[in-house]
Amino acid sequence: MHEYAGVEKRNHISIGTVKDLKKEIQERGPYDAILIDHDKSLYLSDFHLLEEYGAIVKGTLVLGDNIIYPGPKGYLDHFKTRNDYNSTLYHSFVEYSNIPDALLVSEKL
Repeated sequence: MHEYAGVEKRNHISIGTVKDLKKEIQERGPYDAILIDHDKSLYLSDFHLLEEYGAIVKGTLVLGDNIIYPGPKGYLDHFKTRNDYNSTLYHSFVEYSNIPDALLVSEKL
């Protein structure tokens, strides 16, 4: 899709855990935007690692997918307490269903 959109030279897709990709994250970062869409039990801990590794700076957008269903435990509540992020919850549905879901977009201030 990023090739179709003509942004393939501006995007980088990494597959793996944040811990496994530490060196790559530190070398390529900081990032304009990061999509978190993997094992829900790792969302919050991986977010903290991304901060620790310097991937997130002022203006970075962190997009957390599937915030309602199945929902990463503690992730949404964490951003409710952070005053250094401006977060917006975009309600949607799980694809091909009527199950409520959402995407949380958080901008580092």
